[in-house]
Amino acid sequence: MLNRRDLLTGLGAGVILASLRLPMRAQTRLERDLLDIIGDQTIGFDLRQLDDQQQVIMQIQHNADQRYPVASCFKAFVVFYYFWHTPIARWQVDRESAAYRVAVFSDNVQTGFLIRDVGENVDVYGNALQKFNDCLLYDIGMSEGIYTWDWPGNPLIGFADDRFAPSEARVITLRGETHSADNLTTAQDLARGYTFLAQAADGALPPNPLQPKYDFERAQRAAQATLDLLAIPAANYRSPLERAGWMPYIGKDGILPRGDLSVGNVVNDAGLITQDETRYVIAYLSVGQTEYSAINTLTAMAERMRAG
Repeated sequence: MLNRRDLLTGLGAGVILASLRLPMRAQTRLERDLLDIIGDQTIGFDLRQLDDQQQVIMQIQHNADQRYPVASCFKAFVVFYYFWHTPIARWQVDRESAAYRVAVFSDNVQTGFLIRDVGENVDVYGNALQKFNDCLLYDIGMSEGIYTWDWPGNPLIGFADDRFAPSEARVITLRGETHSADNLTTAQDLARGYTFLAQAADGALPPNPLQPKYDFERAQRAAQATLDLLAIPAANYRSPLERAGWMPYIGKDGILPRGDLSVGNVVNDAGLITQDETRYVIAYLSVGQTEYSAINTLTAMAERMRAG
């Protein structure tokens, strides 16, 4: 069985991504069918088709701007943060490196060390979390950030970024009730982040209005290095998108069991997938849904897309 890296190598050698937009009628049918599959489940969803220039030519959303717990999905951008702010000569990507362990094994303790250590070399105001969030906001162009990271044994305990503190506005809504959690995101924001990575790695980023002197070459190298790590499969583990047959897959999932938060189970996944020679960005966030239900939903959505 081919792993992600083998599949990606084959794709890079022989596949030209589709560059034609779906006819409006077909796109409307696809959107209707995907939303029918989601039904009344509490799911945030953002699907974007990319052309061969990594530009968005189709987008289907459902609750894409509503906030959900981010779980581990943000770690993909911690890896970019590392490459973006670390000189290439000092990049460490072996199996024991922090970047590898965060990308492939979702190591919670190393996530904190990576954010702290990179932040020590970022000469701007703020604590380590604030510096990381600034990268999300101003270098990548995302809207959401991390409020705290208090996993036992990591060095960020006690740090916070009050821009993303829980509030009446920053809540999760589940069946008419509101719930609070520290670290929230939206499907739209995760999809925006992966669109950035795809475009940056391809040298196809639009101008950054927030930074007129943006270093596009450095972004390209950092984004490609990030995607290379995210493409490596973890031993004996598959993310929800992989289990549902969305392959090849480059991304980062996040799952929290019932009891960790008042909303119940959290099943998230986001990344880049290629299906029928077409590249997509996908972000799937859910609360109050079992893993079994999430896999069934994602499988049905993948089968519908393969059906054309």
